[in-house]
Amino acid sequence: MTHFVVQFHNLAGGKEVEYDRHLQGLPGELGRGLIRLQRYRLSNTQFPASTSAAQLYRGVTLFEIDDALLSDRRAILAAQLRVPRETGLLEADRTHLFHIVRHQTSNVSRELAGDAEHLMILMANYMPGMRDEWGAWYDEVHGPEGLGVPGVKACTRGLLADAQLDSEAEQPAAGVVIYRFGTGDFPGVVREFVARATGSSSTGIKWASRSPAVGPNRTTHAFDAVGPRSGTGNRGSTSRHAVGRH
Repeated sequence: MTHFVVQFHNLAGGKEVEYDRHLQGLPGELGRGLIRLQRYRLSNTQFPASTSAAQLYRGVTLFEIDDALLSDRRAILAAQLRVPRETGLLEADRTHLFHIVRHQTSNVSRELAGDAEHLMILMANYMPGMRDEWGAWYDEVHGPEGLGVPGVKACTRGLLADAQLDSEAEQPAAGVVIYRFGTGDFPGVVREFVARATGSSSTGIKWASRSPAVGPNRTTHAFDAVGPRSGTGNRGSTSRHAVGRH
């Protein structure tokens, strides 16, 4: 089983290279429990439902970690996440820990050389008492719909972990949904994503209505991959199916 650490941040001026050096050193500090990490910058391409002005942070680093790292080296992980703040590499940051309950990948396995990676991070809430319905809608309806858009590679859903790595960070979302894109035309993929949601796609595809289980105060932002990628990349058996419950 795996978790996502979503660390939104604002880099201090002139500290980008030093921050990337810190990230490159984390596999040695944390061991094989660090499956993957990647830094992203707030994209110039955003979804119409949200604005970049509503996002207080200009970047995010996404860590995928296995449960063994949390259980065996939790304090070390938490300390390493604080290092950039304490050493002045980050002006501000906010860290969230989510338990991954579903990871789905596109049926289209071909990767084009030079494809750029992008994320859509949806900090989500579900209506009271409707967590299972919310999850079922993403797993059975909306996730597969999104994966049908060319350029969308994966959809991952998580629930906020009971014990956070940063107990002082505000936690405004009960869940997270992350779509991963691999495309040389991210604006075009976003346009098609939105067109299918609104029924204006030239393909004739119109997505199902939003589930009543989807709660308020959702925030959606897109990010572009930057900097080096690190980690083992080994997610074990969690890549295409439900991987546990919160």
